Parts: sequence; structure tokens; C-alpha cells
Amino acid sequence: MIPGAQMLQLIPQPFVQDMGSILDVHIRDLKSTITELVTNCDDYQLFQLTKFDGDSLQQVIEEEVEDHFSGQESCAEDSLQALKEKNCRWLLKLALKKWRSGVSQIGVNGINVCMQASNQQLSLLQDGMLLPSSPELSHNNLGDSGVKLLSDALRNPDCKIQKLELDDVGLTETCAEDLASALSANQSLTDLNLNDNKLGDSGLKLLSVALRNATCKIRKLKLDNVGVTDIKDLASALSTNRSLTYLNLNDNKLENSGVKLLSAALRNTTCKIRKLKLDNVGVTDIKDLASALSTNQSLISLNLNDNKLGDSGVNLLSTALRNQNCKIQKLGLYHNYFTYRCAKDLASALSTNRSLMNLNLNNNNLGDSGVKLLSAALRNPHCKIQKLGYVSD
Repeated sequence: MIPGAQMLQLIPQPFVQDMGSILDVHIRDLKSTITELVTNCDDYQLFQLTKFDGDSLQQVIEEEVEDHFSGQESCAEDSLQALKEKNCRWLLKLALKKWRSGVSQIGVNGINVCMQASNQQLSLLQDGMLLPSSPELSHNNLGDSGVKLLSDALRNPDCKIQKLELDDVGLTETCAEDLASALSANQSLTDLNLNDNKLGDSGLKLLSVALRNATCKIRKLKLDNVGVTDIKDLASALSTNRSLTYLNLNDNKLENSGVKLLSAALRNTTCKIRKLKLDNVGVTDIKDLASALSTNQSLISLNLNDNKLGDSGVNLLSTALRNQNCKIQKLGLYHNYFTYRCAKDLASALSTNRSLMNLNLNNNNLGDSGVKLLSAALRNPHCKIQKLGYVSD
């Protein structure tokens, strides 16, 4: 077996052509000496080693990295700290790859270590070594302190992150001001997932300030189950924001008053929302929303699943669908407590609407008579429906 330190003596350029055969012979021995090898190699030498039998060597290194980082979070952080001091950015990237694939939880301290790696504040984050253009940090216990660290990075003009997944990371309204400041300054982030955090009304109010800022580039915002009830400021921001096209507000208690505010925003010609998700928000009265659909020229996908619209709500939506200005292509009405009584209006809308292609009517009670009316509409050559879901409640 060749120890790592001795292997380094074999690297001089005159003997580079022999390196491949040496690695072929000793590749299995490398696993037991990888720690010494990493300790004695600088980043360039490690990179050079991977140029010879690269796949085999990288696999051995990755396996060793996984072994080191499959234990407790504190052990993983200690290993990262050692890599940071070694200035070994290439191997650090492999370590983070393993973390992102679920080998270990990164934790706040882990983020702090990585973001200060190479003795340059946030250098790994800036050049994409720590976080690629679409980092996945969901379900890590980052908390407010971790999100504040990320916000610092986002404010750096060299940060090129485009998509950030922070689903269920333990953030609250405490870090919202820092995050909002980052969104106002960052020029690359377009996709932000904050699902399943305790953002609350005060946190959303701060984010709404960022959305009103012309420099904010967010196009896709996920706020599923974030403890929001008051969306007055968000609705105001939507009326002026020119970049946001996707908004998920599922599982928040918006109720009729909240949906009414959103409807007013949708009637504003500057609102660019194309996909809106309002599943399980407690809405029963959609008079204002249906009116907005009759005039809005940008919204093409609307989810209203798991609400209580009833027959009257579906009748209002049917009226909107018959309006030639309505551009809805996808409509979700799963589990909304409507019956055969609204089937006639809905069938009429399907026969005349020129845009709707995907309709979910599952878990409602249309009955045989209602299904018969819808079937007749589907046979109409003007009907554009391509996908229809219906399983009775």
C-alpha cells in the first residue's frame, strides 16, 4: 500500500504518464489512505490526481466523504472546519454535494463554516462552490440565524443564486427583515420557496416591501402554510410588481377577505401573476375573484382545491369562463362541495370557452345528471378540454 504522502512524490510532471497505471494497481488501497492523501495534497494536486483514472479516484473520495459525513452533525462540521483550514475547495464541494443529497443535516454552524471557507467571507457561496444556482436546503434546521447568514450572502453583488429552496427550515418573522433586504438588493434570485415556515403576517408584510421594490427580481414565490392571515400588503405589492408570475398561498387562512384583496390586485393591469394557488384557504365567496377572471389577461392557472365554493361559487366561475377575455387554461376545483345543480352552467362554459384545457372536479357530487351534461359539453367541437378529473365524493 502506498501512503498518501508517498503518492505525492510520484506526481512530478516527468512521470505523469505512469500515474494512471500506478492508480490502477493501488486504487483499492486508496480508500484506507484517503485521509492522509487529503491532508498532504493541496487543491491543485487533488485535481491533478483526478485527471488519471478520474472516475475511480473520485468515487473513492466521495465514498470516504460520505463515511465522514454520515454521523452526527457536529462531526460533519468538524470535518468541514478542517477542510476550510486546508483551503481545499474542491473536496469541500464534494462534501456539500453529499449534504445536499441527504447524507447529513448541514445545520447553522455548518453553513457558517462553509460561508467563511478559504478565508474569504462568503467566497464559496459567491462562486457557486457551496451553493449552486439552485441550492436545496429544505428540511434543515437553519432557523433565523442560518437564514440571516444566507441573506448576507444574497446581498453580495457577486452572488449568482437563481433558485433557493428553504422549505421547513425553521425561519420566523425574526429574520424576515434581513431576507427582505436581500431580495431588494439581489439581482439574480428569481425562485424562492419559503413553504412550511412560521413567517406570519408581520414577516409577510416585510417581504411585501421587497416585492414593491423595482429591483426585486423574484418571479416564483412559494408561501404554502406560513401562518398568514392578513395579505393587505402583499396584494398591494402585486398591483405594482412587474416580475412575480407564480404565487403559492396554499394552506393559509386567507378566507373571503383575503381572496377579495387578491382579486383587486388581479384586476390591475400591471399585475403579472400567471399561476395562483389558493388551495385550502377557507374561501366561500368568490364573487370578486370571478369578476377579476373576466378581465385579467395574464392568469392562466388557478387552484381553488379544498375550499367550500359550492354550487353558487361554480356558477360564478362558469360566468367568468364564458367571457372571451378569460385566459384560464388550468382550473382546480377538487373537493369544493358542489353538486349537479351547477352542472348546466359549467357545461355551457366548457362548450364556449376557448382556453380551458385542464379541469379538476374530483371529490364533488355532480351525480349522473351532472355528468351527463358535462359529457355533452365535451362532445362539442368548440370544447378545448384535454384533461378532466372527476371522481365523485
